[in-house]
Amino acid sequence: MTLQERTLSVMACRHVNDVVVDAPRIVSSDMIHVLGIHLVVATTMDDRLQNAKDMGVLQIMDNPSTFDFDKVLRVIRTKQDALQQKVKRKQQAQRQY
Repeated sequence: MTLQERTLSVMACRHVNDVVVDAPRIVSSDMIHVLGIHLVVATTMDDRLQNAKDMGVLQIMDNPSTFDFDKVLRVIRTKQDALQQKVKRKQQAQRQY
């Protein structure tokens, strides 16, 4: 999923008012004030979010998903041949179109 697709997916959520696209890695207090940020949501706390925590706008949420990059790699490796054939068929169909 591209950055734009992920952003649109998050913005489609009725609880979300706005999304900061391509935000800096560190959430500064200046950024929070200038953009009028009322809530910063994350699944884990680290140093990058310390300013948001200090300002009381950080909310840590549980992530019930067991989806991770290693699982994606395992699925791709086990289904690599089928996926390659699917890509070839789609490429041929696009060329014929």
